[in-house]
Amino acid sequence: MNTPMGIIAGAICVIIGILLGGPLAVFFDFTSTALCVLCTVFLLVYTYGISDLKHYLLGGWVRMVRHNQGTPWYDTDHAKTARIAKAAIAYALLSGTVGAFIGFIQMLQNMSDPTAIGPAMAVAMLCPLYGILLSIFCFAPLVRFHSGEARGLAGKERDGPLMYTLGLTWLALGLCLFSFFVMLLAMADFGGGS
Repeated sequence: MNTPMGIIAGAICVIIGILLGGPLAVFFDFTSTALCVLCTVFLLVYTYGISDLKHYLLGGWVRMVRHNQGTPWYDTDHAKTARIAKAAIAYALLSGTVGAFIGFIQMLQNMSDPTAIGPAMAVAMLCPLYGILLSIFCFAPLVRFHSGEARGLAGKERDGPLMYTLGLTWLALGLCLFSFFVMLLAMADFGGGS
């Protein structure tokens, strides 16, 4: 019961942080959702198939919330769930990074039109955010729980995905700083003003 409560409390903290700065609707963008969330889901379906995703990913969540429900799971089931969730972390973060690059390219193509820079910058910023949030709230708890349940993975792979997520998060933050630099260049007047 601790894991779901922690995930819910963390999500509430993120939502409150967003609401303190402005409306929640600003943080939703269909293009970013399609680039990050749908791309992650489709890559998982391509890699593992729908039946494995239903059994291990969704079943892994049910198993994490209600430990002793249904048929027993073996170490191999827990290990496969952890492996799929690790792949999902990588897909979410990499899809977010690809979305950020797409947003940067759109920004660079529209440097002469300042009104077009904002939507492109939103894509560049929201895609990594969605990837990080998916990793933190959806997939990292699965890896941590099921790695601990699988006796063969308990010691060696439990905290690896966290370090991997942190590394890719730093990459996403670097991309965000790059986008701010591009925006400043777009708004700068290089001696041509009156």
